[in-house]
Amino acid sequence: MTMVTLVGTQARFTDALKDLLELEYDATETYTAAVDRLNDENYKAKLNEFKADHERHIEGIRKLLKASGEEFTDGPSGKQVLMIGRVAIAKLIGDASILKAMLAAEEDTNTAYERMLNHEDRPSSADDFIKNAREDERRHKKWLEETTA
Repeated sequence: MTMVTLVGTQARFTDALKDLLELEYDATETYTAAVDRLNDENYKAKLNEFKADHERHIEGIRKLLKASGEEFTDGPSGKQVLMIGRVAIAKLIGDASILKAMLAAEEDTNTAYERMLNHEDRPSSADDFIKNAREDERRHKKWLEETTA
């Protein structure tokens, strides 16, 4: 079951950024939950690496919002409970199931960054950040796909 994000469909780029920020906060919380439940140390190390990418994305989004004079949240929205719940249930089945749950989360972030890159209201000053973050998300998704295949 895949989560479906609406991030990037907002008319204003800054509104989309705010929702993207929440998605990134949620991702870091979900990664923490996954790492806490994994048995394989190599998987834990890789997921901690991906979590660090998401934390870096949070800082980048916060900088873009500050530069736009926008206010934003300082933490997760609460939506992460859905993904953490899936990760917790997956723990009953094992590491492979946890990684598959994380793949669903990465599909959302991949979709969000694709939309952000193609957003009509996107200022060129956001291009480098969005492109680099999208590449991180693609790398996460590819690793999870290959590892769970």
